[in-house]
Amino acid sequence: MDYFEQLITIVESRNMSEAAMKLNMAQPTLSTSMKSFENELGFKIFEKSGRRNKLTPFGEEVYRRAKVIQQEMKFLNDLAKEESEKSKLLSVSNNFSVLAKDTLLDLYNNHKGEDMHLKVEDGAMNIIFDNVASSRSEIGIVRLFEDKKDMFKRHLSFYNLEYETLAEELICVVVGKNNPLYYIEGDVIGIEHLENCSFISHITESTDAMWMSSLRDIGVRKITMSLPNLGTVMAAVRKTNAVFIDTKKDHSHEDWYDDLRYITLSPEIKAELGMIKLKHRELSEIANEYVNLLKERIGIWNEYKAEKNSRSR
Repeated sequence: MDYFEQLITIVESRNMSEAAMKLNMAQPTLSTSMKSFENELGFKIFEKSGRRNKLTPFGEEVYRRAKVIQQEMKFLNDLAKEESEKSKLLSVSNNFSVLAKDTLLDLYNNHKGEDMHLKVEDGAMNIIFDNVASSRSEIGIVRLFEDKKDMFKRHLSFYNLEYETLAEELICVVVGKNNPLYYIEGDVIGIEHLENCSFISHITESTDAMWMSSLRDIGVRKITMSLPNLGTVMAAVRKTNAVFIDTKKDHSHEDWYDDLRYITLSPEIKAELGMIKLKHRELSEIANEYVNLLKERIGIWNEYKAEKNSRSR
């Protein structure tokens, strides 16, 4: 316990006995401590005034400065606590990536029982840019077609953000057994096969104009059915002849593919999964752990795909 705290408590108490009680000290010990403080300073802090001790002019100045120091220490402690709490707070803006959500579950399982708050918010590319630039989200997970990279880079520059590619994948059509494309031979079809298809998606023009623009470029003129999330989209693809455009990289559960076929397009159309963050800002410890877990999931998925492809040959 420091001299400043003792001094402030004495001044703000009715007497030395009350101050000693508040400080959980014996009164003689407190008196001796104040004497030692005066000896170190070389000046008297208290002087007798009847039966009470009062501050000397020098003591008044010491008390005033002690209060300032106490307030500054409280501020620093609160700041340290806030930073500590931030380290266990993670908000991720996500461009409809299942992988990003699955990774958050991995992170949660690594910290069971700890005081933390994890959040993934799905949104369009412009919402993700806004959230990360304003620090509402620490990182953003985005998906983009290769042909939109120049436009994407201009957005990064405008928002003062930086981008890291996490994975590259080919665009695929996803069909169920009610679609004739399910039964074609081979794993590649030409874009012309999409001309008369009905398309289904959980992404619309209002939720992600950049993604929809890329879909139009490959022949998706109209979304016949818009559904609220990826789970309902997959269920609808299984039950109808609708086609869903996606990247196989974006999933990590084999059961997503039961009764479905993922067929790549010719010519190849590439997409990326990546991360954006504020430029020149270090990620928190929890955010770094999240990104590493995400990369680990991508690596496992790559190994799984390679093994599956080798077995199918």
